[in-house]
Amino acid sequence: MDPSDDPGDVSVFPIVGMGGLGKTTLAKLVYNNKSVEEHFERRIWVCVSEEFDVKKIMRAIVESATGSRCDLLEMETIHRRVQELMTRKRFLLVLDDVWNEDHEKWDRLKNSMRHGSVGSKVLVTTRSEKVALIMGTVSPYHLKGLSDENCWLLFQKRAFKNGKPEETSNLIANGKEIARKCKGVSLAAKALGSSLALKRTDDWLKVQNSEMWKFMGEEDGILPLLRLSYRYLPAHLKRCFAYCSLFPKDYKIKKENLIHLWMAEGFIQPTRGKQLEAVANECFNELLCRSFFQSAAKDSNGDIVECEMHHLLHDLAKSVAGNACLMLGVCQQPIIPSDTRHLSVLCNETKKMKFIRDNLKLRSLLLLFGQQKIAKVPHNLIMRMKCLRALDISSTRIKKLSKSVGALKHLRYLNLSHTHIKKLPDTICSLYNLETLLLLQCIRLEKLPDDLRKLINLRHLNIYGCGLLSKLPNRIGELTSLKTLPTFIVGREIGCGIHSW
Repeated sequence: MDPSDDPGDVSVFPIVGMGGLGKTTLAKLVYNNKSVEEHFERRIWVCVSEEFDVKKIMRAIVESATGSRCDLLEMETIHRRVQELMTRKRFLLVLDDVWNEDHEKWDRLKNSMRHGSVGSKVLVTTRSEKVALIMGTVSPYHLKGLSDENCWLLFQKRAFKNGKPEETSNLIANGKEIARKCKGVSLAAKALGSSLALKRTDDWLKVQNSEMWKFMGEEDGILPLLRLSYRYLPAHLKRCFAYCSLFPKDYKIKKENLIHLWMAEGFIQPTRGKQLEAVANECFNELLCRSFFQSAAKDSNGDIVECEMHHLLHDLAKSVAGNACLMLGVCQQPIIPSDTRHLSVLCNETKKMKFIRDNLKLRSLLLLFGQQKIAKVPHNLIMRMKCLRALDISSTRIKKLSKSVGALKHLRYLNLSHTHIKKLPDTICSLYNLETLLLLQCIRLEKLPDDLRKLINLRHLNIYGCGLLSKLPNRIGELTSLKTLPTFIVGREIGCGIHSW
């Protein structure tokens, strides 16, 4: 990146290529390069995708730059905050997966960057040549695919045991032809190779001779190939994968939460000699191994704690889920089809909750990113969701949970983490199917219900960071299904100590 720039404008470098070639991977290599880190005072990453909403992008810029949630609502206030963060700073802004072909929207966003220091850059990844011409101030970089030989090496690493075929294998010729047809698209080679591992010759021939190959090179042409990979998933993994369409692109999916949600929805079936969590963990690892998940992050012990989905695989998840899984985003009209069963809400508007009707029969409701306007969950809303199995209202401003939550007899997962709640209603103890109760960092929580022991199916109780809790309820040891309790608070009364276990 040449530092000699016109101080009146910011340089925009487009990376262009079809989906799955590795544009985002290349941008991440640049973004995380040590010399780039040292050169720029601010580095900002924003996933844009299909909807080029200027207010949403600006809010994302603030969040990426500060590392904290932006709750500003007025465009003028957000614009001013962006300018404050960029003024006299040499910044690198990555706008990933841009589709916008509207000059006016781009000009509005670009105007907020004019006060950065000389040498500031914007790196854009896009599948569209037209987008590159609209946004770019220099000629776009056209990303080329892998060579046939490298594509074959990548394919065989996923398809064969030990990453290499035996010399006598009759699948080598088929594999090389499939790799050649991938036309250098690394995502296709990885996904198909993973899917065909341990499969019969007939399955390899079906992929090799599939009609889907003729769509390669067209816009979204790789999606039909990824659908081939999806077809080879077992039924339970198909359900687990489709459910992930509830999370937005570039969302860091917490592995433990995802596993508990899958369990709550009944996607994970018990296997003799194995705990449900172990089976769910195997499902997660299988999807990761087959390249349906990527960018797995590990903790200090080497255990995977979170992952992401490639944008194209997110598109595939949305496609196969249909109306069953719906993600309600910012500025979208709140029209929820009658056959929707799993709903995630990204917007910060409580009025959209009114569109949850009695006949929806929702099984999941996830309020992602913390809905700061929501101070309570109304009684009538709860009564319209009696089929609910999973409810995530974490990071909201709720101080009290309605007693009517006891009517959610099918509820298996309840996340109240990072809320202002002071105590739980006693009716929560009638949720006999509840498996997961998350109360992380509920810093105002003073007491748990006395009859919590009645939650006979509770497997995971997380009260980490609940500093005002002085004890656990009496006879907590009667929760014989409990697998997770990160914090144990010893009380002085009989039945509140370690011996109660």
